Amino acid sequence: MESVREHVRDYLLKERIKGFVRENISNYDDFAEFEAEGAEEKKADGREADFKNETDKELARRDQVETFFKRPGVNNAAYAYELYHVKPQQGKDTNKMKNARKKFSDNVNHAKNQYGYPYSFSSAEVNRLRSMISNNELSEAISRSVEKTLNELREK
Repeated sequence: MESVREHVRDYLLKERIKGFVRENISNYDDFAEFEAEGAEEKKADGREADFKNETDKELARRDQVETFFKRPGVNNAAYAYELYHVKPQQGKDTNKMKNARKKFSDNVNHAKNQYGYPYSFSSAEVNRLRSMISNNELSEAISRSVEKTLNELREK
């Protein structure tokens, strides 16, 4: 009898998670659009798109990503390490880690380089960051839902 209850709980948990994912996946339906555009990032002359030459849609996407990283409580370091392929070392602050955070911050805040030109993320970086944000938000939402469902099942 206890075995049947466990199977029923497992089934209910799986169904709740599936339902939650189905409901929330619509928030991320434009994710594939960002992935598909990755191949079109190079201009005819071979250079990546400069943010001053971007379409309104590209500018809106860039603004959305940069605004996300200016919000309080967002751990920009984690995104910087992932974007620049830096493996953080627990308890250490290596030069690679510092450089990744600095470069990321300069790009978010459009700091000017020694020649007076503002730093900015490339179009490829904007798309990759958007993807990372979407994946993290979806993962966090699923984790919260699973935790809530497990707590409800424990209470029963």
